[in-house]
Amino acid sequence: MDILRIVAGSQGAGTWIAALLTLTVYTYLLGDNPLFRLAEHLLVAVSVGYAALVAYHIVLVPRLFAPLSTNAAAHPDLILPLVLGLFLLFKSLPAISSLGNPSLGYLLGIGLGLAVGGTLAGTLLPQSRATFLPLFPGGATDLAGAAGNIIIVVGTIATLLLFRFVRGFGTLPSEFEPEQHTRSASRVVGRAFLMITFGALFGGATLTYLSLLIGRWDFLINGWLRPILGL
Repeated sequence: MDILRIVAGSQGAGTWIAALLTLTVYTYLLGDNPLFRLAEHLLVAVSVGYAALVAYHIVLVPRLFAPLSTNAAAHPDLILPLVLGLFLLFKSLPAISSLGNPSLGYLLGIGLGLAVGGTLAGTLLPQSRATFLPLFPGGATDLAGAAGNIIIVVGTIATLLLFRFVRGFGTLPSEFEPEQHTRSASRVVGRAFLMITFGALFGGATLTYLSLLIGRWDFLINGWLRPILGL
């Protein structure tokens, strides 16, 4: 009992829960097991619960329920979101789940429209403008700047040409030759730039995961074990 009292007094409940859950997740290294599935289910449940509370207190209450409860006649534009939201709840009932299809279709349409617009305005057009570069940005003697700009322009054009799908036409589908253009110089260069980009992204993701791993081990050793052992 004295040992349990010392251990419980040296650490807070939050630290113990975090440490035990971390060790529970690491049990996946030994294979799939009930402890890991418990931690996985807790993560999903807590995430869904937190998202639901945020949506209720930040979106639904101030933007929908409060205006309608105070003066519904002054906010007729909120009736449609309320009806669509109520119909969306029917998706959880198999017998009448089809009533939620209009709401789900509306959400998907708005989401796809925002995604396409964001891609054009935030990615495609800025990247296209970024390729209009001067040959010598720092003057006629700036060879390094010129080489960098040439690499950017050539890499962008070659990568775009890599996704130009061309296939030959024959009398039978078996006579199609989709690989006949794969040996062109532009496709080789585009594939090289694409592999370099994927390698850089993979390296960045690996560094991120290693940083997270180091952080958790630092928490387990310095934030959990050291106070318990009195070190």
